[in-house]
Amino acid sequence: MDMAQRITSVFENGDTAEHFDYVENLGDGRGFTCGVVGFTTGTGDALTVIEEYTIKKKNNPLAVYLPELRRISKLDTCDKGRADVSKLGDYAKAWKTAAKDPLFSAVQRDVVRGMYLDPARRFAKKANIASPFGIAIFYDTIIQHGWQLVEPDINLQRLMELTGPRGSRTEAKYLSDFLTTRRRMLCCYPDNIWPESASRAADLQGVLKTNNMELKGPIKLQAAGLAVKS
Repeated sequence: MDMAQRITSVFENGDTAEHFDYVENLGDGRGFTCGVVGFTTGTGDALTVIEEYTIKKKNNPLAVYLPELRRISKLDTCDKGRADVSKLGDYAKAWKTAAKDPLFSAVQRDVVRGMYLDPARRFAKKANIASPFGIAIFYDTIIQHGWQLVEPDINLQRLMELTGPRGSRTEAKYLSDFLTTRRRMLCCYPDNIWPESASRAADLQGVLKTNNMELKGPIKLQAAGLAVKS
């Protein structure tokens, strides 16, 4: 993993290890959260992982859940049915079983790169952001909120719109404004999940204040209580 992925792993998993076997229903409206970056059954990226895995290995313990996951993926983005796991049976057990297969781990890495890391670089370029830390901020935002508008209230594109074009602002100033917007939206969100994660944006703001735009380790994440080594 590069430094951007290591930082996000701390926020997602509490350490820099790759938790390919992680699976849990967090009760956050997204169904099961699973895998190395927290793919979910409610937003469709877990479906992508399983579809890609099934292409490479037809007989696998997760293939049986594809019809239900596809049904969920076709629901309106605001439909509360996206949180439904009642027809997913032993999905959690099946995910853990699949995670013992190195091929499944490789598929997860490929999906992370294609769905999150590459788009983070693309959107950063669009915003005239070039530093490794700037890309890391966009990557972390995409992992938590998405960019495909599946999360209609908070997502990368909406945050970029609210922050406005970079214009004459320095890269550091733009990123500070971006993180302030993200943190405020998290703090004010009307549920019990997002406000608790506002410290994530605060930690990134703390790193920004050190002017370590090249992400030369160790990176201290105060709220998380960890230092990420390069």
